[in-house]
Amino acid sequence: MSLSFAVAAPASGCGKTTITMGLIAALRRRGLVVQPFKTGPDYIDSAYLSKLAGRPCVNLDSWMTSDAFVQDTFARHAHDADVAVIEGVMGLFDGKEDGAGSTARVAKLLEVPVLHVVDAGKSAQTAAAVLHGLSTFDPELDSVGSVFNKIASERHWQSVVRSFENRNMPPALGYLPKNPALGLPERQLGLLSAFEHGLPDDFIDLLVENIEKHIDLDLILATPKRSVAKPEPRIYQPKCARLGIARDEAFCFYYKDNLDLLEAAGIELVFFSPLNDATLPDALDGIYLGGGFPEEFID
Repeated sequence: MSLSFAVAAPASGCGKTTITMGLIAALRRRGLVVQPFKTGPDYIDSAYLSKLAGRPCVNLDSWMTSDAFVQDTFARHAHDADVAVIEGVMGLFDGKEDGAGSTARVAKLLEVPVLHVVDAGKSAQTAAAVLHGLSTFDPELDSVGSVFNKIASERHWQSVVRSFENRNMPPALGYLPKNPALGLPERQLGLLSAFEHGLPDDFIDLLVENIEKHIDLDLILATPKRSVAKPEPRIYQPKCARLGIARDEAFCFYYKDNLDLLEAAGIELVFFSPLNDATLPDALDGIYLGGGFPEEFID
């Protein structure tokens, strides 16, 4: 039996990644095995979550892959974890018109509840109204509760909490205070990659300290658990080729499932660094140059 939940928000930029990172780090410090997932096609957030969980973050994409593949992928990686944490993408319901690709679709597909993240930085009672809309828009979605980001003071927090009175809403589980030190560095195309930023220990310590102080982790952990059946093992073909894979600060965008499926097809994966290695590995049959920001490293 394991605890599983998805972290969702009204839109991008509300603090999903920061709060997901903090929850993963805090849960690990309690001795729990945490398996991270990321909804949709994303490399940067996944790399941060991988570093904090100590396990590769896996993408769950109901837009590009089938529902059955999403379910199998989740089971394959979550069955031996104490907690599975799924970071959402964009707003909770954002995807195709039929809902494919959205966090809500993945949450319902996997039968996991949602932890709502609402940015209250420029509002108070209205933040609770936004949550009310999120939690009632689709009655089939279950909720763990809600967490608010960028709370300026205890008075600000109490103003938000009072808005919950006499309303049927997911419980307010806490908040992250407004603090620039809790933000992740960005560039013109979004966050700096985890390879470049490196997640300094003092940043992680500060994040976990605030999560433990201001968010009710015990109440989150009290969410009903579910069993995740172990899927059938993959059948691996005999080795048939050696593939060189560029992986360093410049080339770091890869999906774990793509690499796993290559190995299952008999491809031997050989990693190298274009930035740091003077020569290619021996006897390669091909080279895989993943995405990244190579333009940032041109001398």
